[in-house]
Amino acid sequence: MQSLLAHIEEKAGLPGLVEQLHERLSGSELNTLLLELFRRRAGKLSAPQVLQQFSTNRFVTPSAIDQLHYLEYDAALIRKAKEKGFTALQLSPLAPLGTCSVLGLVDQNNVVTALRGAEVVADATNVLALRVAQDTKKTGSKKPIQYCTVHRHVRSQALTMPWHTAHFGIFCAVTGGYDTGSYGFELAALRDHIDLYLALLQEQFAAKDLILRLYFKEDAPSFRKQLEAQLATLPEGMTLELEGPGEGTAYYSPVQFKFFTRLGDGEINLIDGGFVNWTQKLLPNRKHRLLISGAGTDLLLKLALKLI
Repeated sequence: MQSLLAHIEEKAGLPGLVEQLHERLSGSELNTLLLELFRRRAGKLSAPQVLQQFSTNRFVTPSAIDQLHYLEYDAALIRKAKEKGFTALQLSPLAPLGTCSVLGLVDQNNVVTALRGAEVVADATNVLALRVAQDTKKTGSKKPIQYCTVHRHVRSQALTMPWHTAHFGIFCAVTGGYDTGSYGFELAALRDHIDLYLALLQEQFAAKDLILRLYFKEDAPSFRKQLEAQLATLPEGMTLELEGPGEGTAYYSPVQFKFFTRLGDGEINLIDGGFVNWTQKLLPNRKHRLLISGAGTDLLLKLALKLI
């Protein structure tokens, strides 16, 4: 990236251009400059060129799945979540600039950055975390807050699997609240999310084809023992695997959970979740806890329709 930027600056005959734009212009001034630049670029495009972009740009290609399947599937997910006590939100297609890269570990280059201080939503759980923090500050309540949504995401990183696309649907759920001691909040929130996904998955998959894998990030014997006891009531035939500490994704703590389904000789990851420190940074308050989770609705639909 840096070598490419240096090449652009050299080509423009303006060494240090990026640094000057970054340091000398305010956010509104930079927006004004970029808006005019893209207005001029758009003004040079012809209708056939727009059609060509629609045909070749992976970010704008429509999904191959019939829209009615999405609407019916998404509605079923939201109904299940509301039955479990989650409040459903219809989010904007845009989020504040830095929503993913500031809260999590996502490189801003993997997000489609927009103008006017915004970015295209790349992970709705980050946006729901903002709402949890906003509500917590506004009300001052210690009661847990639960939100969910189904949202179309756009991410700009390279695609790795044949069923991956630049835009895709994800069902997201978050639970935020304060530490109550002895991992009380963590255990209750985790069970709520696991029970929610079990209710969703068991309508589509046999228990013998499902794997729940937990990755412990800390050496916390009391938490692990309580969680194992809590999960003793999982459906018969379903596989439970415990990993760690040290396995899984870095930013989760004290535990990450994943649901997999068996496919042929391999596995496909359906659901991912865990505790993050995002609201601790937003509030800021180290006693606040946030559990996030997500399920790829495009992936689940493709499996249901036998497109994978």
